[in-house]
Amino acid sequence: MAHPRVDGYLRLLAEREGGTDLHLKVGSPPRLRVKGALETIPDEPALDKEALDRMAAGVLTSAAKDDFLARKEAECTYSVSGLGRFRVAAYLQRGSIALIIGRVTMAARSFEELCLPAAVADLASVERGLVLIAGPPGSGVTTTLAAFVDHVNHRRACHIVTVEDPVEVLHKDDLAAISQRQVGVDTDDVAAGIRSAVRQDPDVIVVGSVDSRPIADAAMAAAEAGVLVVAGVRADDVVAAVSAVVDLFPEYDRQHVRLAVAGMLAGSVSLRLVPTRTGARRVPAVEVLRATPTVQAALMADEGAVVRAAMAEGGALGMQTLHQALVQWLEAGVIDERAALAATADWPGFRAELESRGLL
Repeated sequence: MAHPRVDGYLRLLAEREGGTDLHLKVGSPPRLRVKGALETIPDEPALDKEALDRMAAGVLTSAAKDDFLARKEAECTYSVSGLGRFRVAAYLQRGSIALIIGRVTMAARSFEELCLPAAVADLASVERGLVLIAGPPGSGVTTTLAAFVDHVNHRRACHIVTVEDPVEVLHKDDLAAISQRQVGVDTDDVAAGIRSAVRQDPDVIVVGSVDSRPIADAAMAAAEAGVLVVAGVRADDVVAAVSAVVDLFPEYDRQHVRLAVAGMLAGSVSLRLVPTRTGARRVPAVEVLRATPTVQAALMADEGAVVRAAMAEGGALGMQTLHQALVQWLEAGVIDERAALAATADWPGFRAELESRGLL
């Protein structure tokens, strides 16, 4: 299936440096997300319900259409000749269908290309346990997961299994053998894919997103079995990443789960993309947490302040807080004070820190 009008919008997206997503919604003109901001496509009228229905019919697969009828939301991939593959998310809003169509990166980028600190590569060298990659939507979690796979692929003779919905970055075997399993095509769901991966002699299992109890159960079981599990989590920081997993469980079970997650955690990374001074691109402000005995004990006790203090003082182990990451970019002249302040929820505390350093 195809839809010429959608294909045209996607060509415009591909032509824009920093273009990532196409937004289509009834009552609004089509919009492109470019360098993190939404822009209306010039001279395009507001879309009506009939137009959106035809667009959805052209880009959704048969399985996605069935899924949409059953759940009122669906995801699939869509290909355009000469442009590549795109990720489609369809959902209902105000009783009509809406589409978000995002570009899929065909090649993995290295940690260095992504401007990630060396400590992230250290986590990719861990051989067992749980590594959480956290961030809000659009912060680079998927790209970072792909970089993990790429890093291990070129450095370790092992078996990597990815469970993705959908597969967004294609990997070619180097030292590692890589099995990429797409939900709906190669496995019924993410949890089932993780459970079966444990029986496929894996060394590393990569999970796109831990967002339900069955997925969390399966990921934790794999980590307990001695596999390195690298998983994406929707959370704002490394402390919230652990809580995001714990909160998927009933309240009566959460303390037990918190002890288990803290005990198997090897480390966590949190990403926040910040515009540069010129606005030409965005750079990652990265929190890095290593699971030292002090950190694990604080996580078990749900003492976030203790964890953050350990991170601030753990530079020798590669740990750093969001504020420390922002200060590094500021001192390098890459970002300005306004962008740095906008990137943190604790702006009064960060502002005071900048003033004390003479950076504000």
